[in-house]
Amino acid sequence: ILKQFLYSISVTIKGIIVMLLPVIIALLLFKTMVGLASKATKMVAILLVVVCSSSLTATLLSRFLGEAIYSFSFSMLEPSETGGVISLWNISFPSLISNDQAILCGILFGLILAKFKPHFAHKAAAVSDKLVNAILSNFIYIIPFFISGFIIKMQHEGVMSSIINHYFS
Repeated sequence: ILKQFLYSISVTIKGIIVMLLPVIIALLLFKTMVGLASKATKMVAILLVVVCSSSLTATLLSRFLGEAIYSFSFSMLEPSETGGVISLWNISFPSLISNDQAILCGILFGLILAKFKPHFAHKAAAVSDKLVNAILSNFIYIIPFFISGFIIKMQHEGVMSSIINHYFS
């Protein structure tokens, strides 16, 4: 029951992280855009397009090269649910905003507010920085519980020994 309890805590923490991560992304991008927009709005826009193009090119290139050269199958394998550790509780956390919407909102709001309301934008960026720091500084204390639950689950399912054997072979 201790294994199930630790795994349940890990699943709960994972749900909280998945719920808060897009908000953290949006706040960090907002703060960054506010800081950069007042200096070089055009440069930020060009840089954004270049980074997105580069990421898309690298992703497509690696996929097609992986398929052609190494004959990798990119289909997702569903993990088997037999014999695994079962969570004692299952809390469903709402999705506040999707990751892509968070990225877009953070960038656009940061650029627009910095351009039209720079004083307000800098105050909002300072508040968002304090909020993100508070969230992340509190997560430092619960990360060991998050990791331990999933390590126990992997050990129970035999995945941990397989990872260690492959690492040292």
